[in-house]
This record gives sequence, C-alpha cells and structure tokens, in this order.
Amino acid sequence: MYRIFVNYRRGTHSMSVAALAQSLAHHFGDDEVFLDVGIPSGEQYSGEIRNRLLGCDVLLAVIHDGWLETFGRTRWKDWVLYEIATALEKPITVIPVLLEDAKPPVWEELPEQIADLSLIQTARIRSAELRSDVDNLIRRIEHHIDVDDPVPPKERAGSGRKRTGLRIAGLAFLLFLVTPVLFFDAGPLWRMFALPAFASAALLALASAFTVVTSWSLRRVGVRLDRNAGRRSHREALSRSWLLPALLVLFTAFSVSRAMTQDGGWQEWEWWYVAVIVLVTVFYFHRWWRRTTEDDDAWPPPVSPDHWVFRRAALRLHDRLTTDKEWRHPRSRKTQRQAVSVYLDLAQARQDLVDRATIPVTRWIRNGYDGLTKVYLAWFTSVVLLDLAATAALVFGDPVRGTPFRVIAITLAGAAAFTAAMVTTCFLLDRYRVTRWIDELTEWQSRLGPLIFCANESAPVQTR
Repeated sequence: MYRIFVNYRRGTHSMSVAALAQSLAHHFGDDEVFLDVGIPSGEQYSGEIRNRLLGCDVLLAVIHDGWLETFGRTRWKDWVLYEIATALEKPITVIPVLLEDAKPPVWEELPEQIADLSLIQTARIRSAELRSDVDNLIRRIEHHIDVDDPVPPKERAGSGRKRTGLRIAGLAFLLFLVTPVLFFDAGPLWRMFALPAFASAALLALASAFTVVTSWSLRRVGVRLDRNAGRRSHREALSRSWLLPALLVLFTAFSVSRAMTQDGGWQEWEWWYVAVIVLVTVFYFHRWWRRTTEDDDAWPPPVSPDHWVFRRAALRLHDRLTTDKEWRHPRSRKTQRQAVSVYLDLAQARQDLVDRATIPVTRWIRNGYDGLTKVYLAWFTSVVLLDLAATAALVFGDPVRGTPFRVIAITLAGAAAFTAAMVTTCFLLDRYRVTRWIDELTEWQSRLGPLIFCANESAPVQTR
C-alpha cells in the first residue's frame, strides 16, 4: 500500500522529483512511495491515480519555479489540481515541497480549489543541501504515517506445557502398543505385558547408562560440534545427518519383521498395524520437515531461545550488515527497523535463556525444554502402563503368586531409578549448554550492536 503520494507537474525538473521519490523509497520502502511513472502497463491511468490518492496518508505537492503559471493553461483534466484539491478535502496530510528557490504560493495566486495550500508550512529541497533537506522532510512525514511493522502474535502462556504433556502421553501410548509386538511372548496373558515391560526397562537402563556416561564425557566436544553445525541452514544440516535416523528406521523395521514372522508369517492385522504406524510417522516427519526448512528463507528470520534458531538468525543478520550494500548506513528505515527488530528478538532470547537457567527441575520438565527427557519419560510411562496391564491380568485372571509381582516391582523400581538418573543428567547438561548459549548471545550482541546503532561504523563491506 502506497502511503506517500508524490504530486508534481512534468517538466525539466522531473529528474529532481524522481531523485526525491527514490530517496523517500529508500527510507520508507518501494511499496510506500507512489510516483505516477510506476503505474503498470495496461492499467487505466485515471482509475489507478484515484485509487492511490484515496489510499495514501501524505501527499507531497512538489512546487517548482513557474509552478503557479501552469494552472492557467487549457487542459482536458488538470491532475495536479485534482490531486491537491482531493487531498485537502479528505483526511490526507498535504505537505508543499519547494524545489530549489521556488517561492511559497500565496492565497491570491492559487486556484480557488487549492487556496488552502498557502496556509500549510512548506518544506524545501535543494540540490546543494539534498541530504539534510530530505532528512528533514522524512522526519516531518514520519509524524503523519505509522510505519510500524505488524507484530506477530505471541504464543499463549501455558501452551508449551500442554503440548509437552500431550507429546509424552502420545509417545507413551505408541510405545505401549509397539513393545508387546517387539518382545512378543506366547505365554499367559500377564507375561505378554510383564516380559515386554521388563525387556523395555532393561533397554531403558542400558540406554540411560550409556547416555549419562557419554554425555558427560563428551559435553565439551558436543558444544563445539553444536556451534559449528548451527552455522549451516536446516536443509544443509539435515542433509548431512539423515543417515542415523534412516538406520534407526531400518533397525526398527527389521525388529518388527522378525517379531511378527516368528509364528510363520504375517497376519492381516499385523500388516494394518505396521501400515498405520508408518503413515503416522511419515505424516509427522513431513510436517516437521516443512516447518523447519521454511525458516531458511524467511526474512526477518525467526528468533527463539533454540540454539539452532537464534544462531542462524544472528549469522544471517550479520551477513546482511557486512556484505549487503543496501544495509550500510545510511540504510532505509525499513531495513533499520528489521535490523533492530532481529537484534531485540535476540536480546529477548538471551533473557529467556537466563530465566531458563534459574528454574527448578520440575518446571523445567513441564516446559519441555529437552526432547530426550520427554522420550525417557514417555518410555518410563509405557513401562508403567505395561506393568499395570500385567497386574490387571494377574488380578482378574488365574491367580498367580510370588514371582510375577516381584518381576513387576523390580521392573518399575529399575525403570524409575534409571529414568530419574537420566532426567537429572539432562537437566544438568541443559544448564551447562544454556550457560554457554547465553555467553554466545552476549558475544553476538556486542558484534551486532555497533553495526546497527552506530551510523559511522567502520565495518568493511565484504563481497562474495
């Protein structure tokens, strides 16, 4: 939408008008300043002029030397007169702009329809003082138009907690369905649930122990790798790390196939069982991939406390500030606002991380900051569900004493202990990483601040 309408009479001064419009467009944006030379081919001139005029907030009436004498000439339609008269009648701010040494119009010399133009304070544009005169005009225009960018809606408080609980519950239910298939036992009903629960708890214990040891021993290496990986786009990072998830999918498919063919072949319900799981997995993976890779091309870039996201945003902003000539000072108001907006979003992300580094473990779990923690909690929940099903089979089925209940108790105790150890490890590692992300954001702020807020920054413009 064009909110600044440039009204002028064609003549030898048209180049000065074009230069003025270009300066304003550089500051406010090309889609904010209308000059009639920008009407697309094939559009009806009169209709386009009326639409742009009625949609603007400010009309600049450019007055050159000899401007008053042009109103005495015979014309089919005097568009200059029409545009000024319409703007004076409507709630449109009119600013007379004097070119070079043009004199301000007086009431007696103006046509009756635009005589009120003489009552408005004028602005002047001179070739010798073009920069300062345009800056003064820009400040005056800014009093009459709102160029604030729309603020994206903020996420509602508490929605993250709800999603965390739902994701844990959904994954736990999925594991509850899959585990008896992977560790199928043809014995009594209670064993069909208790033994898979025991096997799942044993795997959970092994995975927890392995993760705890490797996480603490390789935490410094992990921080360095994470920082380097974050310099790539999501597409580049995912294209380099697809092998591990693919191998995991193949291993899962092989395990399911072996488990289901032990009785001689696949039954129809087993085919449908696997098909539903595959379709749900593909759907959620596709949705996650689409949302993630869309951020690579978005500008201004999204910013969040996620280390991948804020690092990519800081890198892209720094790249524009140091390599793009249009982002050098004096940059347009639009680009300056975008730069400041991203900088403030980075500052907010840093503050969010500072808050995150001080919260207790229970709130940290509810907020769902760590994906691995959600996986282990869902895993533990699935073990509990399996043991509850086994207990129900024991209580309501054939009476069995002794060993089954001890197996269930040992399974639950072991799963709870290793899950607690894993959650504690993830919590401490998250504190370790968050502290370093805060330091990284502090460093980014010290690098980006002078490039954005210092008009005489000395950073060289690099070329690719």
